[in-house]
Amino acid sequence: MMNISKIAIFCAAAAFFAQLTGAPIKIVKSVEENPSLAIHYSNVAPELQREIENMVRASNWFSIVRDGVADYSLEVRQGQRLGYVLNEGRVRKGIQSSIPGKNARERAKFLVDSVLNDAFKIKPLCRTRIAFSMGRDIKKRNIYIADIDGQRVRQVSRFNSLCVEPGFFPDGKSIAYSKYNSSSMDIVQTSLYPYRSRRLSAFAGLNTGAAIDPTGRIMAFILSKDKQIELYIKSVESKTMRRLTYDKAVEASPCFSPDGKWICYLSDASGRPELYVCDLFGRNKRKLPSVGREALTPDWSKDNKIVYITRIDGEYRIAILDVKNNRNELVPNLTGRWESPSWAPDNRHIVCSQTSNGGRSSSLYIIDTFTGKKRQLFRSSNYFSTPNWSKTPVE
Repeated sequence: MMNISKIAIFCAAAAFFAQLTGAPIKIVKSVEENPSLAIHYSNVAPELQREIENMVRASNWFSIVRDGVADYSLEVRQGQRLGYVLNEGRVRKGIQSSIPGKNARERAKFLVDSVLNDAFKIKPLCRTRIAFSMGRDIKKRNIYIADIDGQRVRQVSRFNSLCVEPGFFPDGKSIAYSKYNSSSMDIVQTSLYPYRSRRLSAFAGLNTGAAIDPTGRIMAFILSKDKQIELYIKSVESKTMRRLTYDKAVEASPCFSPDGKWICYLSDASGRPELYVCDLFGRNKRKLPSVGREALTPDWSKDNKIVYITRIDGEYRIAILDVKNNRNELVPNLTGRWESPSWAPDNRHIVCSQTSNGGRSSSLYIIDTFTGKKRQLFRSSNYFSTPNWSKTPVE
């Protein structure tokens, strides 16, 4: 059984922020011990062994042990086909006799994803990818994708301009993103295989913040075509469009609920950016409880939690709203200037950017929301921003 415990510490700061915002909040200190995993190989090439252990570490659901008794044991065997047996103590949890893949990395991804599903019922994680904006010039960046360990970096967009806010389509075969022009912004879709691009929205002014619904057929986005920044939805394959907000407030950063029936977005209707939600007709609009002095860049997980950035005491912290009970938590152990969190499909990890040196540099991190532990995805002098984690496997 996975050994996970959370110790909630309510302190004076929690009471202060609750009074400040009117929203329930708890500051969580987490103690996390991943279950231990002993891996035994039979006739497995060293390269494949390294890739398997790399993917186990990148997924961050097990701690690999070399000696002693482990919570789980994994026996990996290479004969005519690659297979494994997974045991939890003396109980067999899973067995696979044929792991696909064209090379060692692909086979390791399939194997570890299968093990994670056997142990924790987690959907594919290692075969997903992360999209992000990257470049040496803060004003000229393109969209790239990479594996969850930061390897296999591939350029997606190829423009001499600023491209930001990538978002995977649900099938993982294409990405929508915002592209700056000289006096406007467009929303562009680029398919990964084969490579081709098209504009999804190119009205005069602002076209930004594209979010694709779980069916892949509807896009929520922000437009300024009526000389007011408003929330819209649009058919991906046609010009059919619907305006959802009608006010003088500024809307931003839409994202869909797991069932695709609701849109969470930002609005400064109250005088500061806060979380709001409405249905696909702009009805049943309501403000969601949040913490801190402003809420930014939300993302909605499959298990109905919204992660967002909040400003507290001059820092930009990572907060999580449980939509079921309207309770907010701050991800522990993380201070600084965090931006644009995006959920992994395991509903535990997020990818997030952090800026430093007064905004002159930035990096991407994988963050364990249970513990606040972080892992830097790249070590580079490039400028990184607006990451997005695919929810399905990406080739």
